Parts: sequence; C-alpha cells; structure tokens
Amino acid sequence: MSEDLKFANENEAMQHLADVTGKQIIIASKRTATSSKYPELDTIAKKIADDTARTINKAVKEVESEMPYKTQYVLEEAIKILEGMV
Repeated sequence: MSEDLKFANENEAMQHLADVTGKQIIIASKRTATSSKYPELDTIAKKIADDTARTINKAVKEVESEMPYKTQYVLEEAIKILEGMV
C-alpha cells in the first residue's frame, strides 16, 4: 500500500526524494538574472550558488541525522552565517 506524501514546497519534495534514493539532487533556481542590472556580478553569484549546492549535497550525504531535510537545513544555516560575515 502506498502512502500519499504532501510537501510544503518543491524543495521539501526534492529533499525527500534525495533522502529516499540516496542520490544528490540540485535544483536550479527559478529566478533568472536575464533582466538584471548587473550581469557581470550574476555570473559570480551563479558560480558560488552552484559550488555551494554541490558542496552541501556531497557533505550531507555522508552524515546520519534525524533531520529529514539535511540539505535545506545546512543551506539555511550557511546563509545565516554568510549574512553575518558580509
């Protein structure tokens, strides 16, 4: 018997899929910078975001935790830390 799963957002659903399958999942942001005033800086931001997502996915894969949404948690904590640093 299958159970219907409900998620608050796409990130939760994708994290659940990653946890269940054990595979890394990187979701490209729906926000694009095509109309940005500063495309020269968008390139840097996209590179940092890509590197960060890959680092988080790789790191949390190795960690046992009761937290069901490990990647989301690590991302949110990293953002908090970076906000304080910049």
